[in-house]
This record gives sequence, C-alpha cells and structure tokens, in this order.
Amino acid sequence: CKNKIDTASIYRAVYVLNEDELAGNSMINYLLKNGDTAAINYLKFAKRCNDLNTWLDDPWERNSEGDIMTRQPFINEALKAINATRNKMLQKRYAFLAIRLSFYNGDEKIIESLYSTYFAPKRTGKDIVDYWALYFHALMDTNQVRQNYNLALVFSNAPDKRFAVVQHYNKKVPLNSILALAKNNKEKVAVCLMYNLNNVGPGLAALQTIYQL
Repeated sequence: CKNKIDTASIYRAVYVLNEDELAGNSMINYLLKNGDTAAINYLKFAKRCNDLNTWLDDPWERNSEGDIMTRQPFINEALKAINATRNKMLQKRYAFLAIRLSFYNGDEKIIESLYSTYFAPKRTGKDIVDYWALYFHALMDTNQVRQNYNLALVFSNAPDKRFAVVQHYNKKVPLNSILALAKNNKEKVAVCLMYNLNNVGPGLAALQTIYQL
C-alpha cells in the first residue's frame, strides 16, 4: 500500500476480518481505488483455505480421505491462479499456499514442482514467504543433513516457525556435515546456532565460533 495505510487496518484485513467483513476496511478501499482486485482476490482465497492448513485429525481415523478431497479443489484453484496472474509476488504467494495445502495432503510431487519453479532459483532478495515455503519443502526431505541445514535457515529467517522447526530438527546429525552445506558465514552462524540450541551443554565454544564467523 506504499505506506499510505495505517498498519492497524492492514493487520485487521489480513488477520482479523473474515471474507464477508472486508468491505469498508482502509486497506481494501485503497486496493479497490487503485484497481488492485488481484490482491483482494488473493487475500480472500487465503482466508478461505486457511482452516485447511493444519492436520484435520479424526480420532476414529474415518475421514483422512475426506480431508484430502477437501483440500484438492483449493490446490487446483491456487494452481490456476498462478497461471492467471502476471504479478510475480502473487504467483509466489499462491504457490506457497498450494505447497502448504499439499504438505498436509502428503503430495510431495506438487511441493517439489512448485518449490523448484518459484522458490529454489531465487538466491537473493528472499522474503518471509520464501522461508515459509522452505520449511514445508524441508519437512518432505528424507536427507537428514540437508533437512537440518534448511531448517536452520528457516529458524534464522522466519521467527513464527521457530517452535515448529525445533520440533523437527534431528540433533543426532553431526555439525560438520551440516556446515558443509553452508554457502557463507551467515549461513554457518545459522547452522551453529541451531545445532547448539538443540544439543544442550556448555556453550562457550559455540558462542566463540559464532562471534568469529
């Protein structure tokens, strides 16, 4: 919104209001005034599929196939939206939503395809969506060294995913194996931090290494 809308209105539009309550919100009015219906449509879609971005557990194990069928139309809609828009930011965000829904559907092929197309080629200028996508991509990776490396990057760059990252990190993987994948000192710091956070003990040597890097 080019810093023309107060953050409280943006927060309400994104996190508080449901799809039917958006009318009259300052952010929505700004987007309408500037003809950005594509952004509004994305926001509405994100809200519609939000409740499906979790495990829909049935204690009697009767409805797993139903959950998958419920998510699939939203995945298909996200894929169509990617092809229908030229806005690179919206393409990436629709791709992320499809990745997250596909993760809970256990569809590794869609995750790999979307991640390799919209996220993996990007080396610089990554934003929070890149690291949220990396989180779900990492969880599908059977290579424990590579998974730990990517989870360390998510921990350092996506604060909202830190609790979940710690739960999935494999602390038995040797530090040197993970460090071998780091591309620069900043990534080495992320790897060292994550490893030592999950291997509780005297931390002075680890801190000295981090400060040196």
